[in-house]
Formats: sequence, structure tokens, C-alpha cells
Amino acid sequence: MTLKRCLQCPDYVLKRTWTRHLLCHVYPRKNNNAWQMDLEQLRSRIALFNGKRVIAIATDPGCDPPEAVQEFMRACGPIEWIIVENDASLREVRTFNQLFERIEAVAKDKDDHAIFYCHSKGATKPFNPGVTCHAWARTMYTVCLDYWPLVEETLDKYPLAGAFKKVGAGFVGSRSQWHYSGAYYWMRCRDLFAKNWRECDWCWYGIEPWPSLHYGADEAGCLFMDGKVPSLNLYSRRFWNAAVVPSFEAWKKDNKKYLSMDYANPRVQSAV
Repeated sequence: MTLKRCLQCPDYVLKRTWTRHLLCHVYPRKNNNAWQMDLEQLRSRIALFNGKRVIAIATDPGCDPPEAVQEFMRACGPIEWIIVENDASLREVRTFNQLFERIEAVAKDKDDHAIFYCHSKGATKPFNPGVTCHAWARTMYTVCLDYWPLVEETLDKYPLAGAFKKVGAGFVGSRSQWHYSGAYYWMRCRDLFAKNWRECDWCWYGIEPWPSLHYGADEAGCLFMDGKVPSLNLYSRRFWNAAVVPSFEAWKKDNKKYLSMDYANPRVQSAV
């Protein structure tokens, strides 16, 4: 096993050589530049993903063509593409099975493989002072990708790691008892694929409570900010400004030793 030291914190030794896979669902809505700004967060940090990189594009007449998305990511090296017709009743769940099957095929029994799942959050939302979705997505990218040693440390303790963990029943009709609000999270492959992972709430919100159908709240590591349902209302600009922004600034100072300049890109705006 090759040990590697974090450039920002030379006393911190990465404990194992992880193979890190990327799964992403993109809805490339026309005319608001949201999907481009979202994918730039991945494009600027693509070196973190040394395993499979799989991006699903859900398209309809209101979207830019799949070729535009592929061209946007062209300089990122090998990417596997899944192109499907969008289903507004399923959203990210539309590509759920196809994405995870690509990783199961190569990492089912691997205890040193991990998956990062994300999606083009806020693809239909405008950019204005009242909308938090874009800052919310940038914060999740920053926490989950720029502080890899912290993610690794968390994955050594828990099979899951993510930001904005909410405990409680947050979805009517689901047996979910917790979730990562925003649905960006890391997973250890061996643990995941030993489960009946295809069990999912087959509806538009399904990807968010999905981890909690297979893991208890005590198995879910939290990288940044937790709370209970119905608190932690990340759609509220008032809550965002009063609670999230100062908490995130303090978190960055407290976790500075984990900032990995191997992958972080200071040119990319992290959060507002």
C-alpha cells in the first residue's frame, strides 16, 4: 500500500490508496447556465477521481443537447456516458440503477473503493438573492471534494460520509429516518453492494432518502452541519445567511489541516 502525505498538512498520512469513483446525474436545462456552473465544480477537481467517472444526462426538449455536456467535460479524460429521456416524475432516480451498476461491475467486493454521488442541483432554478440552491451545491462540493483527508478519515469509521445530515422522517411515504439534505455523499463500495441497494423510493425525491433505506443514522458520518427534521431548512435564505454561512466559515478554519491542495481548486467559488 502506498502512503501519501497531504500537501497542506504533512503530518497527516492518507491511510490507504482509495480508488474513487464519480457518479453524476445531469439535467442540462437551457438558458440559465446552471448545469455549466455545476459541472465546473467537478471539472476543476476531476483529478480526485482515479476510478470510473460516469455521468448520466437526462434530456428533453427544454435541455441543451447531450453533446454540449460532453464537450464541456471533454478535457477531463475518460468519462462513461449514459443518455436517457428525462422523466420529471423520477428526476435523478431515472438514472439511479444504470449509474450504480457501472461501479458494481468493477468494485463489488473492493474495500478500498469509494463512490461520490452528486447531481446538477438547482438546474431549473434562477440565480437571484432568494435562491440558495447554487450556494448549497457549491458548499457540498467544497466539503466533499476539497477536504479529501477528512472524507477518508470519516470513511474509515463509517460506510457513508456527507454534508447536511438531517435526522428524522423527512419524506411522506418513505420509511427514511434520516438523509443527507441535497443528496451529495460518499459510500464505501464493498458495504454498499453487499446490500439490496436497488431498493429505492421510486419517485422524484427518491435519491435523497435512499441511503437511509440501507443504513441507520448511526452509520452515516457527517462532514459538515447536522440537524433534525424539520430544522436545517436550507431552502431558506434567512437560515442560510444566519446559520450556514457563519458555520461554514468556522468549519473551514477548524478543518484547515484537511484541505488537500492535491485536488482543491482555489479559482472555483465555494460558497456564498
